[in-house]
Amino acid sequence: MAKNKSYPILVFFIAAVLSFSFFVSNALAVTVGTSGNRFTIDGREKFLVLVSYFDGLDAQSVEADLNFIKSKGLDGVRIFPNWWDTNIQNGRETITGPSPTSLVDGNGNVRSDILNRLKSVIESANNHGMIVDVSFSRETVQNLSTTDYKDAMEAVIRDLLRYRNVFYDFQNEANCNNFSQSDSRDMRQRIKSINGRIIVSTSLACEITGAETITYSTQTGLDIVNFHGRPEQARAAVNNSKPAYVGEPYHTNDLLNMSANQIISMATSFKQAGGAMWTFHNRKGFDLADRSFQSALNDQMSTAINDIVP
Repeated sequence: MAKNKSYPILVFFIAAVLSFSFFVSNALAVTVGTSGNRFTIDGREKFLVLVSYFDGLDAQSVEADLNFIKSKGLDGVRIFPNWWDTNIQNGRETITGPSPTSLVDGNGNVRSDILNRLKSVIESANNHGMIVDVSFSRETVQNLSTTDYKDAMEAVIRDLLRYRNVFYDFQNEANCNNFSQSDSRDMRQRIKSINGRIIVSTSLACEITGAETITYSTQTGLDIVNFHGRPEQARAAVNNSKPAYVGEPYHTNDLLNMSANQIISMATSFKQAGGAMWTFHNRKGFDLADRSFQSALNDQMSTAINDIVP
């Protein structure tokens, strides 16, 4: 039988393509980390600015949205895998109740198709050189027990282990939503047992002070001081040990009475106070099923996002 002389060439070609693909995928990989009270991107310290993109798993134009957000110099997005059902009423994004397409159902089962959507958004963000705040919530899922919720979150985070451009909020505004400090400590232990490099936090709100948030995060062994609240208390969350992050620097209702310059000033002042990361919080990311993020922005937000990065 005659030897196929092209076979070795084909094998070499395939190996070369696979090697190149591996190199490219690793070259594009984004790694978020912490160093003292700063965040790092690929080992370099940087003040980070994110934007609320809560309904990202329902978004129909993720690539276009992320292209737009990245073009404005922002570093990433904050998403809610268990986000509420939301629709537009009188021109305003309105929460209508629990969603039938949340990542986790009321029995604690992880919906595999929604998990795949989450992975897709994380991968798209990575390809754009961006990070993702994955903020979990139990109160948005009807009849979900704390035990089932924690088991589901552990399973999801374990499945997302290979992604380096993510960090986690175990429970959005835990002290407002019946998620105790011992629950946070338990989740921290579970996730760190999977891999110690995973960045974990629990956001706190409901008029808690910045100093109290520092104490909670320190006692619980969290990696971030994750604060939601007024600017003066956000600045009080800055400390010498852990990065201070403000995921919600104001209530979205407050935006109705704020100028673009006031929003920009908040981000700038938090950076100047020594803060590590700030989110441009807004309602436009609440409902993305039938519109792009860019098209949802009003004049005030369009102006603010152009200059939001200090």
